[in-house]
Amino acid sequence: MGFLKCECCSHAVTGETVVKANLQRYTYYRCANNKCADYRNRINEKDLMSQLIFAFEPFSKWTVKATDAFIQRLQNQLDKAGTLAGDLESKSLAARQELTERIEKLSELKEKGLLSEEEFSAVARVPRKLLEQIEIDVSSIKANDLTTLKLSASIIQFFRKAYDFMQLNGFELEKVRLAKLVLSNPTLSNKTMRYDYKKPLDDLFALTERPIWWRYF
Repeated sequence: MGFLKCECCSHAVTGETVVKANLQRYTYYRCANNKCADYRNRINEKDLMSQLIFAFEPFSKWTVKATDAFIQRLQNQLDKAGTLAGDLESKSLAARQELTERIEKLSELKEKGLLSEEEFSAVARVPRKLLEQIEIDVSSIKANDLTTLKLSASIIQFFRKAYDFMQLNGFELEKVRLAKLVLSNPTLSNKTMRYDYKKPLDDLFALTERPIWWRYF
C-alpha cells in the first residue's frame, strides 16, 4: 500500500503475492517486521480495500443540494467576516492616524534639536513597528478569509465524488493516492485499519455525523 504503518511496532505494512494451486494470485498485507507480535496477522487485499472504501463513506452524504447549501453557508460566513474585517479596518485606520501623528511629533522634536538622530530612531521604532503590523493584520485577514472559502468549496466539490470513485473496480494506485490526501496516520492492527482524517476534512466529517443537517437534503 505504501502509506500504512503497523500500529504495534510502527514498521511499514508490506504486500506479498501468493499463487495458489489453482494458479489464482492473491495479495496479502501485513507488518514488514517479522519480529513484530502482529506479523502473522495478514489481511487479503480485498478486505483491506473494503475498509479503505468505508473510510470514504461519509462523502456519500454530500449530496448536490447539501454541498451547495454548505458552500452557501461558507459564503455567508465570509460575508460576516468581511463585515468584521471592515470594522477592524476602521479601527485600524484610527490607530494608524494616531501612530502617524506620534511619529510626526517625534520628527518635529528631532528637527528642533530636542532629539538626536539616534534617540529619534530608538523612540520611533515602536510606533513604526505597530503601524506595519496593523497593515499586515488587516491584509492577512482579508486574504485568509477568501482563501478559506475557495479551499473549502473546492475540497467539498472534489471529494463529493470520491466515495463513488473508491467503489469502482481497479484504479488501486489512484485510490491509494487519494487515501493519502484524506487519511492521517493510517495504521494496521490485527487486520483492522485505523485512521484519522486530515484537516479540514476532520471538521467536515464531524458535520456528517449530525443528521439534522442532512435530513433536509
